[in-house]
Amino acid sequence: VVLTRVGAQRPTTSLDARLSLVRSAAAFSSRTALVLLLGAAHTANMGSAVALSRDGQFAAVSAGQTHTDVLVFRRNGTTWSQEADLMGAIGFGTTVTISGDGSRALIGSPTEAAGSLGVGVVHLSQRSGATWSSAGRWAAGASAVTAASFGSALALDATGRHAIVGDPVASTASGM
Repeated sequence: VVLTRVGAQRPTTSLDARLSLVRSAAAFSSRTALVLLLGAAHTANMGSAVALSRDGQFAAVSAGQTHTDVLVFRRNGTTWSQEADLMGAIGFGTTVTISGDGSRALIGSPTEAAGSLGVGVVHLSQRSGATWSSAGRWAAGASAVTAASFGSALALDATGRHAIVGDPVASTASGM
């Protein structure tokens, strides 16, 4: 389990830490898992969206003052290291989910303009070895022009092949 201090006072230095909990039998014990040395541009909304792969080997963490990055970390034993910095438009990383094996990440960008299709984009990133790349992009339907919401909630199954994308203010259904 990866936790963050959403809404808490952020540190004034570039050092920030996230807490991870490890379950042993019926009890959780805490362990500082991710210590991040990041510039000021990453710390304001760092960790407002987090996801952990089913096997516990990968974590995706939102970053950026205006949600423009998602950092992907890989765990080796008790040590976490950053594997990728996925970047996008403003709103990118507002929501994030990761497949069970950590090979795919679905990233919501509900305020990203999608041209004539409206507002809200969902991005799929895929890992091959230690390299992450874009594997797809879906935009809100034309009914979403007046409200930024497509991608504001995400779910990805363990295989990374099936997803549900939330759009709580859409007035009509649209396909992806």
